[in-house]
Amino acid sequence: VYGEGSVFTIEIPQKIVEYAPIGDYRKRFEILSGNQQEDSLDNLHFVGKRVFVADDNEMNLEVIAALLEILDIDVEKANGGQEAIDRLDQEHYDLIFTDDIMPEVGGRQVMRHIRENENSVSHNTPIVVLTANAIAGAREEYIALGFDDYMTKPIDVDLLQKILIKYLK
Repeated sequence: VYGEGSVFTIEIPQKIVEYAPIGDYRKRFEILSGNQQEDSLDNLHFVGKRVFVADDNEMNLEVIAALLEILDIDVEKANGGQEAIDRLDQEHYDLIFTDDIMPEVGGRQVMRHIRENENSVSHNTPIVVLTANAIAGAREEYIALGFDDYMTKPIDVDLLQKILIKYLK
């Protein structure tokens, strides 16, 4: 039901190919970005930059945090919109990523709160929406709502790099 949501349970049999850990995020990042040279990320560092990420999905938080930490970014995380609002009003970050759809307080409410609250230390901080909404026109819709930029999930490593360069350099 639109506005209320739905809950689905799907079981997908997964064959275990190997019990070894997945590996290090740096190598995975390089593979995903199409550059497998060992020092390919050495030219891209954001030492001293602080980024805040809000998402209700722990795995999404861990993935984006790991990618950002590879680039020497100090990452702070929140497990939901209300926690994000509470922290973003008090602590300054150079860039904010927020999931759009979260229980109780979503990314749109987080963004509106920050933009409308001139006393928030994050009032002028760039906010990038993270969403699975990849339909045509979605980017323009989010920008019109007040977000500074738009990124779909799963994370596109090339786009993440472009966004970081745009807002942190």
